Amino acid sequence: MIDKEVKRKLIEIADNFNELSDLIKDGETEDQAEGPQLIVIPKGQEPPWLVDAREYIDIIKDEVVDERKVIALVESAGLTLPNGSATPWCAGAVNGWLARAGIKGTGTLKASDFANWGRRVKKDIPGVIKVHRSHVGVGAGNGQQIGGNVSDCVCLCDDSWFGEIIAMVWPEEYEFPGDTILKTDLQPSPVKFA
Repeated sequence: MIDKEVKRKLIEIADNFNELSDLIKDGETEDQAEGPQLIVIPKGQEPPWLVDAREYIDIIKDEVVDERKVIALVESAGLTLPNGSATPWCAGAVNGWLARAGIKGTGTLKASDFANWGRRVKKDIPGVIKVHRSHVGVGAGNGQQIGGNVSDCVCLCDDSWFGEIIAMVWPEEYEFPGDTILKTDLQPSPVKFA
């Protein structure tokens, strides 16, 4: 007969093994010794692309976008908006925020292209790129994201505004923090929809 304490320890070890096995299968951890060195985000800090996206929330001026800032952001990723901000630019904004953080994005203006970019993850943490069928944004925590081209502006929105999330991805160059909870103090933007 196994002692209760020994049994408890064996169950704990088995649970830890199963959890680690699941993380490896989900692509949320990897053997860094064999691959390139990943950039680690210090615990409690936000990823640089999220920090940059935060700064763009204020480009709403009386709910009219400052087109020059949008074009400059998109161009920072090497992309061009053929019809100015009349061209859908949510993917351009995400590519711009990533580029300003030194990360190569998809290189396209198509939101769904992010579904095949980076590393797929299952945990919704601040900084994760959330891909919908016709929208992409940067996760801000609490079921929200910062997105461009939302009523012609950059704002913090609930994920549900864009329908089903088809993929959540993370830049290959950065270690995925996994269980690390990054704190965010963002509040939803008071956006009015027509």
